[in-house]
Amino acid sequence: VKCAGVRSSHGTGPWKFGSVKYYSDDEAQGIQELHFVKNEDWWGNDARGNIEKMVIKHYADSDAIAAALLDGSLDVAVGDKVLKPEQVREFSREHVATHSFVNGPPLLNQ
Repeated sequence: VKCAGVRSSHGTGPWKFGSVKYYSDDEAQGIQELHFVKNEDWWGNDARGNIEKMVIKHYADSDAIAAALLDGSLDVAVGDKVLKPEQVREFSREHVATHSFVNGPPLLNQ
């Protein structure tokens, strides 16, 4: 997981850091998952709905991301070049009944 510009896991937003899972339980191998839990003290809880936790996972490549979207183990993929253009076309043609694609503005999180 590469979060450019993130300097701290502390803040006042809708999520609080929960835990981290490393590959092979070895920090040197890199982060496999980051777990965040609902910040009960956040002022905007009424607007968030019933989402209690968020897990950010690292995937090896776009093929692994596409497979996870199709098998239901991944709910959302966000970012630039997460899927190859041909994969986006495939989802928009062949999986339109179960998946949607939104092409929005660049993420301004840096």
